[in-house]
Amino acid sequence: MNNKKIIIAGGSGFIGEELIKYFGKQNQLIVLTRKLSNSANNRKKYSRLTSEDLTQTKFIEWDGKTIGEWCNELQNADILINLAGKSVNCR
Repeated sequence: MNNKKIIIAGGSGFIGEELIKYFGKQNQLIVLTRKLSNSANNRKKYSRLTSEDLTQTKFIEWDGKTIGEWCNELQNADILINLAGKSVNCR
């Protein structure tokens, strides 16, 4: 799949990173995250993403409850992947 606009809600964690690696080089990715600082920390922590993986990736802050500027990013999206919710890193 190439040249698609893919939105990943809650995509700043471990699974989101894998999706960025898989789709990031050939597609425009928009990662919706609750805190931009957390997404930056996650990228440092996982650190398997290269600058090439992130070339077409944009991180945008959202809360998932209120309509804001992030809604504009949904326009003309080809795919929406929802990873928002409970962390998989819990017991």
